[in-house]
Amino acid sequence: MSLILSSRVPGIAGADAQVLRWWRAMCALATLNVCLWLAVWYLAPVAGFHGGLQLTLSGVYVLVCAYRSVFPRVDLERLVVVDTRLSNIFLGRAAATVAEICFAIQLGLLIHQLGVQAGLPWVQSAAWVVPVFMVVAQGFCWHSVLTLNHITQAVESLLWAAGFSWMAVTASGGRMGRPTCASSRALAMSGSAGCAVAAGRPGKRMRCGSHLTSASGSG
Repeated sequence: MSLILSSRVPGIAGADAQVLRWWRAMCALATLNVCLWLAVWYLAPVAGFHGGLQLTLSGVYVLVCAYRSVFPRVDLERLVVVDTRLSNIFLGRAAATVAEICFAIQLGLLIHQLGVQAGLPWVQSAAWVVPVFMVVAQGFCWHSVLTLNHITQAVESLLWAAGFSWMAVTASGGRMGRPTCASSRALAMSGSAGCAVAAGRPGKRMRCGSHLTSASGSG
């Protein structure tokens, strides 16, 4: 089956009313996210190499999330909402791969800096295991998209869960190291709790209803 999606329903004109409301809400949230990122970039310039790198990586992630909000799709099921070549499964997955790697690097940087604040070299070194899990997960994701194999998609989710679990362990280690400022302690505590919750929910894939436009059987 071609990864260039087409549809029996032109554009989004024939979509269900609930799907249209959901899609418009996604577009509005995507616009808000982009505006907030631009506000941070313009009004609150960050200092230092790590701050600039975090801002750049977050910008890539925000833009890709906006693109995938405007042109949502479900990769393995070959379902799209908007009938356009911009909903191409390959294009969307490639953009998501870049964004997720940027996000993974952000998490590694966050834990690394937490280790610096806590004065714990082992946390600084262990921080880079987090993005490794998530980068390897991309290979399994691509395998599932190209072969329609749900097993490797499950492996991808498990790798993300493993990455978040490791992040929770290292964030907790940073907390025990008694970071020098209250904000670092709060970050370590909230980070370890949040990562533990995320690790407990590896099934991150959204299951879409039958109102989405199907690409199967199309030319």
